[in-house]
Amino acid sequence: MQSQGVIATVKHYAVNNQEYNRHNVSSDIDERTLREIYLPAFEAAVTQGHVDAVMNSYNLVNGVHATQNEFLNLKVLKGEWAFQGILMSDWDATYDSVGAANNGLDLEMPSPRFMNPKALLAAVKDGSVKESTLDDKVLRLFRTVLRYGFLDRPQFDSSSSTYSVADRAVALQGARESITLLKNEGSFLPLDPNKVKTIAVIGPDAWPAVPGGGGSSEAQAFEPVSILTGIANQAAPRCASSIAAACRR
Repeated sequence: MQSQGVIATVKHYAVNNQEYNRHNVSSDIDERTLREIYLPAFEAAVTQGHVDAVMNSYNLVNGVHATQNEFLNLKVLKGEWAFQGILMSDWDATYDSVGAANNGLDLEMPSPRFMNPKALLAAVKDGSVKESTLDDKVLRLFRTVLRYGFLDRPQFDSSSSTYSVADRAVALQGARESITLLKNEGSFLPLDPNKVKTIAVIGPDAWPAVPGGGGSSEAQAFEPVSILTGIANQAAPRCASSIAAACRR
């Protein structure tokens, strides 16, 4: 990805284990478990994949928000792993100007609610944030922008067709490769139309298609295929009428 002039971002750093109350919940964890289970993927992305952006999570880690967590951001990411890229917040995941500035966050997204000129200038003047701390953030941002040539070329390629057949093939390949089948008792999958008599598709997302859950995951497909339609297409024509009837019921 980065060889094509696009910054890759690995997220959510770290221990983002639940969505409910995600701004306030604390993932409390001992260091050994953190290092052996939750951090290796991020370490590989930084030290082997050389990713140039890392995104903090919303949650607190051991009582401290990830965006201002000294252990995660300064000791491990920028210290032990020598990360030289940009550490950014998730959208509205910054909670304190001084805490974020002093503990590794380089970029607040989507706007500078806390890390803004007014707040940071006051913090520098009263000595709660060092000017050199802000210098490091600016250098990280500019180094990355220059390295990717963002100032040398437009960021939108009008020659790339929105309706590209090649892009559709890549999207389909990505969707297929993202699926992990954990268990397949009795070789139940793939469905055999000669053996299946009826299929019940239950739930509000069965039809019409729900291509995303909102936020960054939301993508408006040109021809979204619902779960119901996909199963019907795969099992049709023998099972299609039974599937449709089950859905109506």
